[in-house]
Amino acid sequence: MDILRPLVLDPGKPQETKVRLSADDRMIEIFARPRLSGAEWSLHARAGFRTPAAPPEAQDLASGAPDDLRISHDTIYEMTRAHGLGYGEAFRLAEHADIVNERTAVLALRPASNEDASRPFSLHPALADAGFHGLFALLSTHEKSQTGGGFLPVRAGTAELFAPSAHPASVVITIERASPRSILASFLYLDADGAPVARLSGVRFKAVHF
Repeated sequence: MDILRPLVLDPGKPQETKVRLSADDRMIEIFARPRLSGAEWSLHARAGFRTPAAPPEAQDLASGAPDDLRISHDTIYEMTRAHGLGYGEAFRLAEHADIVNERTAVLALRPASNEDASRPFSLHPALADAGFHGLFALLSTHEKSQTGGGFLPVRAGTAELFAPSAHPASVVITIERASPRSILASFLYLDADGAPVARLSGVRFKAVHF
């Protein structure tokens, strides 16, 4: 999935979106334009789709981490603000992060508060996004981590959904490659029993300065 152009939502300037699904070439495209403007549609994201393979094994995360390797909810969002990313209450869903090593962390998630039980998301977007917040906990373990700029996702190599409408309770975050300009990472979302809900692999984050 490629995010070709961010969709900026300015106050008082509503946008309308269009999703086009092509069964022939198995592509999904997301378009947007200013509401009621009659303007041409702009392509913002594109992805291919296929039937997923078997899910990975359930994982036992009960052991947790020592206190000195656990980063709290408040500290995580102090880090995001220091990097120029201020999240609203509905998006601050990272409970704490347990640092396994310099490239791996387990992030506990809070429940999403605004989900309609009668129309659940296949994967709640606020919970999916909250999984990315654990990257800042991992960045804090690097001596060269700097404030004043952040990382925004621009591409996901693969997004797999194993249990539609299940509620992720934690995320295993693995940094595959990192540099001052970009990060490549994977995110395995698990339910309360450690069973896989979804996996985002090959997610590339680009460094930005605000």
